Amino acid sequence: ESQISSTVALLLKYDSYLHVVVTDTGFTDKDEIEKYKEAQIRGLQKNITEHHQPELCSQLRLMCEEIQSLSFPNYIQYSLLTDLLDRIYRDMTLWYATHEASELGEFRWVLDSKNDEPTKAERIWKTLVAGYLEFRSLSEPLICLKGADYSYLDRYLMDVPEHLIPHLKEQNKNYGGYDIKKIICENIEFTDDKDCLGLQLSHIVCNAYRRALIGNIEISQISSLGQLMMKSRKFAIILRMFRTDGEQEAYLERGIEERLLILENEASKRIKRKC
Repeated sequence: ESQISSTVALLLKYDSYLHVVVTDTGFTDKDEIEKYKEAQIRGLQKNITEHHQPELCSQLRLMCEEIQSLSFPNYIQYSLLTDLLDRIYRDMTLWYATHEASELGEFRWVLDSKNDEPTKAERIWKTLVAGYLEFRSLSEPLICLKGADYSYLDRYLMDVPEHLIPHLKEQNKNYGGYDIKKIICENIEFTDDKDCLGLQLSHIVCNAYRRALIGNIEISQISSLGQLMMKSRKFAIILRMFRTDGEQEAYLERGIEERLLILENEASKRIKRKC
């Protein structure tokens, strides 16, 4: 418990933020996750038609094939990591543009490697994540706040590729965008936590969050963990249940809801203190 307290205090001292994406495979069985995966693939396949640009169709076919090849645990890892990176990119871009714009001049992503060499799932994720987030941005563009300083992102500016223009919302067709592939892939590495203090700290905090959500930690500790979070939208925590039947509410009734609310409330307070 003392290690958790000292780690949280250190991270708050240096104005660090923690983004969390969680799931509980004990609540969702393998068949349900396979259904979810197939639904995701069908959603991508809907855009592979004769009316779409060949380059986009080729990119989507690769995504579908690689996602289909992922095993049960690797698909979960792939999905959670993609959601996590997307949330970090969106939230922190907005945050730094209104607080410390110069931080947007360079993105560096460091991920915990499972082996000495990247695993198959890690290689697939690194290959697909930028393209997938680029595709997602067509329907969910990056939020940019009027009056904020995005000048340090200028080196990532790009014209929208021709094959993507037909898929943009009408009001966005006359604008360029940021090169998400460059933002993510220019400086990304998988490394061992023994060589990275940041990963070691994240392991301590992530383990504490896991204990908080299963009720194996004091309420006061749960509260302090929430102070590390950023509530920039309805929920600070992404709860991913991999269900196609809308049964997430049943999961919340198992007793986790109270602990989630403590974390969410503390995340809200931090934003208010900073703004």
